Amino acid sequence: MLHMVVNTHSAESCAFRNEENKGKLTGGIGAMAEAAAAKGATLRDGWANMASHTVFALFEAPNAHVVDEVLRDAGLVGYTQSRVFAVETMETTLEAAAASD
Repeated sequence: MLHMVVNTHSAESCAFRNEENKGKLTGGIGAMAEAAAAKGATLRDGWANMASHTVFALFEAPNAHVVDEVLRDAGLVGYTQSRVFAVETMETTLEAAAASD
């Protein structure tokens, strides 16, 4: 199952502000793939919008609880805010819509 994580931080905790923040944020973001693998999940890809202090990460995981554990193990819980959305590919969505006729 695919899960999109929308992870945000404040301007005050931004990696561009100081070395401590840089270590916490880049370390946590960098640790997501390894934390996912340890939980039987996969980090498919990630993107960032620096101006909005937002990171997007697409995980393949058995459920959202595993994604929550990945974020905790990566060190992002308590320092950033994350929303986890179960998502499907556009192809799957279009096939489901076509089958509903």
